[in-house]
Amino acid sequence: MRRFTLLIAGLALLAGVVATVCGGATQAEARWIVRDLGPCASYDCQSSEYSINERGQVIGTSGKHAFLWENGKMRDLGTLGGKTSDAVAINERGQVIGQSATKSGRSHAFLWQNGKMRDLGVLPGDTDSEAVAINDRGQIVGCSSGDPVFPEFDTTVLPCTRGSAFLWENGKMRDLGTLPGDRDVRPIAINDHGWIVGTSSPGTHGGGWQAFLWRSGKMVPLGKFGSLTSTPVGLNERGQIVIQTSEPDRVYLWEGGKTRVIRRETYASHIAGINDRGQIVGYTLENRVYVWEKGRTRYLGVWSPSALNERGQIIGMGAGPLLWDKGTRINLPRLPGRESGQAVALNERNQIVGWSGNEEAVANEMELTVYKGRIVLWTLKRG
Repeated sequence: MRRFTLLIAGLALLAGVVATVCGGATQAEARWIVRDLGPCASYDCQSSEYSINERGQVIGTSGKHAFLWENGKMRDLGTLGGKTSDAVAINERGQVIGQSATKSGRSHAFLWQNGKMRDLGVLPGDTDSEAVAINDRGQIVGCSSGDPVFPEFDTTVLPCTRGSAFLWENGKMRDLGTLPGDRDVRPIAINDHGWIVGTSSPGTHGGGWQAFLWRSGKMVPLGKFGSLTSTPVGLNERGQIVIQTSEPDRVYLWEGGKTRVIRRETYASHIAGINDRGQIVGYTLENRVYVWEKGRTRYLGVWSPSALNERGQIIGMGAGPLLWDKGTRINLPRLPGRESGQAVALNERNQIVGWSGNEEAVANEMELTVYKGRIVLWTLKRG
């Protein structure tokens, strides 16, 4: 499944883009059309998931509900009877997954297709579930637990901190089990071959987490690599897995049963993604962006990457939303009155989805700073 491909020609013409408002959409003077899709999730623009497929369908959370945007129209996907819902991913068939509050006040994973939201339920003995990823075959991975998952908060980075992993297909939910001696499982990703990666833990204090690969009905450990925790952070269609570790901080590439170190850091090195060419994009604690390919590392400056595509084009966030291509960093136009923004996902139809907003302080015990603003679709026009 190729979610992050963008075809671009004549990028030199994009320098100095100036945006003007025109009838609900924003027309950039050069070749960008910028469309305001509506408000971000009520809690934060930056913490929300946004995705776009090759049909130009966009999903995310606006206000308190999951949405699907297509053909110029925003569609509220509703809920499973509660007040809130979050969409987290869409495949090329237009199937949307996420989680929603139920009438009973629990949170359940859902599949939306053909105009209907379906409750995927929970594993036996559990009360809550969360969908994490879907492939183009319609296979869904997620987690099920007895601990509540609240869809009004971001839970996609470390889904279900205590619970079991499931594979949902053909109308049935299957428990993926655990590694020997472990109790809790976090699924992370699934590819179109049905390979699933995640982390498994004994669920005890100081037990740590160990990366695993599930395929053909079996879960096998990928190792801790001498650290307390190892986490898969990328999986492509070639079966390459990027694994991030702690204590010491290392990034590994697993392929065909063998691993190699691709990064050594004094502090954490964060991974934004891997494409099917084996290119890996990440950034250091100082936000130095790098691309690793065939044993070599290139540095791309200081900013925060979000995703890359098959041509090695990268989107992310600097002073605002940006696109990096062939050594050129292109600042995408923000909506009028918005100081910041981020490009989050892209497709092969010259479309990028993200947000444009402003920082706001949130008064609570955590003293969080969030971004409030609007969801944005950037479209690059040819000719």
